[in-house]
Amino acid sequence: MLKRTLLIITAIGLLLSFGCNSRKEDTDEKEITGKGAIYIETAKVIKKDIYSYIEYAGQLEAVKIVDVVPNISAVIETILVKEGDFVKEDELLAVLDSTQFKQAKLQFENLKKTYERMEELKNKGSLEQSKFDEVETGYKTAKTGFEFLQKHTNVRAPISGIISYISVKENETFSPAAPTALGKPCLFRLINLDKMKANINISDKDITAIKVGQKVIVETDSNPEEEFFGKISFVSPQADRMAGTFLCEIEVNNKEHLLKHFQFARIKILTDVSANTLVIPQNALVNSDIVFVIENDIAQERTVTTGIQNEYEIEILSGISENEIVAIKGNIGLKDNLPVQSIK
Repeated sequence: MLKRTLLIITAIGLLLSFGCNSRKEDTDEKEITGKGAIYIETAKVIKKDIYSYIEYAGQLEAVKIVDVVPNISAVIETILVKEGDFVKEDELLAVLDSTQFKQAKLQFENLKKTYERMEELKNKGSLEQSKFDEVETGYKTAKTGFEFLQKHTNVRAPISGIISYISVKENETFSPAAPTALGKPCLFRLINLDKMKANINISDKDITAIKVGQKVIVETDSNPEEEFFGKISFVSPQADRMAGTFLCEIEVNNKEHLLKHFQFARIKILTDVSANTLVIPQNALVNSDIVFVIENDIAQERTVTTGIQNEYEIEILSGISENEIVAIKGNIGLKDNLPVQSIK
């Protein structure tokens, strides 16, 4: 009986000790976490431009692409450029086999001398008109042939741009009738990256918000901090019969050539713009019109009026001021006048 009583007393003592230790640990934990303060992350209220937009994916293409196709079959004597080179308009790209050109040049020069001599005799009345006409016809034919070969023997760039493709190597034969890897005859392909375009398919629900001249922003993964501004250049008046979407073309300036041919991009069609306005992150807003402003580590509930918004940000028309600090994480379930601790 005595042993049983001692066991009961010992058990009660252990339980009391455990409870005291637990209360002490709870107290210590509150002291560590800032005496019951709620951990939050914050952001500053700033002024900036904000856009609401409809986002689509698209593939960029250079607006100006030119294939250089000489009109004669010839062996390529010299190629002066390589793929990736930037060339200026009228820059010499290649020289074709000049044998035929040299023959035409010699024939032209000889006939030119004959023509000039016959013209002088005709003017003196020493040559019949019919004889002169015969010489003149031969001279003009030779001149046309010479100028044609002169133009196509020296292959020049028709535009400024980047050499994106060369179909043959030196000492190989080029034929204007032979298809290449591009699916058609081409000695050089030139791409000018100054202006890019993309075709996107607009859904039926968005088409009423789209019009020619509307501003767009183009973004790419390769330049995540850059925004490229352009506009809508074409909107189809009819939907695709099968897909039910509307073809839309956008154009964007690309003077620095940061955008590339066939590059994938995010295309944001701007539907509304507000300049130099108060903006906060979307996740600062609670229940559509509540924001918690942090002052002296105390959360203060504010009711705000909102304006335009996008996926990441929202415009604030009233309720808070520039440079105030708002909670953006830990604010769900937060109450007015509760102590908080900001995580840096």
